[in-house]
Amino acid sequence: MDIVNIVKPIIFIIVAIIVLILVYRFARPYFIKIDTVACFTGAPGTGKDLLGVDYAIAKYRSALREWRIKKFILGKKFNVLKPEFISSIPILLNDNVKKPIFSKQLTLDIIILQVRLPQKSVVYWSDINKSVNQWSYVKPLVKNNIAEFVTQFRHYTKGGYFILNSQSSDLIAKEIRACIGTIYNLIKHNDFLGVVHWITLRRISISESVISVQETKMADNVSNTMRKWLITNPSLRRYDTYAYYGRVADMSYSDSPEHKYMNTNTYIVVPDDDIKTKTGDTSYINKAKKDYWGTIKITLFVIIITIIVMIIFT
Repeated sequence: MDIVNIVKPIIFIIVAIIVLILVYRFARPYFIKIDTVACFTGAPGTGKDLLGVDYAIAKYRSALREWRIKKFILGKKFNVLKPEFISSIPILLNDNVKKPIFSKQLTLDIIILQVRLPQKSVVYWSDINKSVNQWSYVKPLVKNNIAEFVTQFRHYTKGGYFILNSQSSDLIAKEIRACIGTIYNLIKHNDFLGVVHWITLRRISISESVISVQETKMADNVSNTMRKWLITNPSLRRYDTYAYYGRVADMSYSDSPEHKYMNTNTYIVVPDDDIKTKTGDTSYINKAKKDYWGTIKITLFVIIITIIVMIIFT
């Protein structure tokens, strides 16, 4: 009887958690309110891709669910193409790592308007400033084609979402930056066991030449910041946080000499010569799936031990 009395509440808690997760996954896309063009900025490691990918997938699932309902009701009369998820970095869209379904690649012909996207499609562009910045704006393709792609994105996709990120909004070409209604400036990212994430951020609204920072009522010594909470599956990774590592995979390692004294009298002098970097596209393939399962096992082990300890001492 004692065992039954212990097992019953545990089973109830597990079932309740599963139900809450299912309700959360179904309802969450409808509670995310972002502009057609949304931008996430912040220093490396502050959670730009974590939050941006999460929002983009939520909007894509909402669009896909709406498409499936219409397809079911109207049948063959409904001949609209299924919405697509297009991204500059690979993003896992399903929960099956053995049969993964990834996002489609964001290619040049898409952003320079040589091909069109299905209605309600979602585009996620990570580190947009690497391709489209204030210095590259003089290029005709950036100034005309890509600017039109962004400014008319809502019209051309009939209600799709374009989500992007950059370490700073100032690095993005002005014509494109002007289309961003709200910038989410991420300040700090923390997590607990890779499951619960909390991100400190501030919302910056851009209206023509006026920039205002939304303020919230907090302590007198803290202003214009808020906190966003996320719950993620520790056994599933949607994207590789080091997706561009392949650009340096074939480079030789540094052989820099050690410092010998506590002081130095020289600065690093940058020459006037145009020296190209040795980074580039390689055949490097991230084996992170195998490595990541090691992290998953450790995380699950910690969670199981925590539950056992709680059961013993309660």
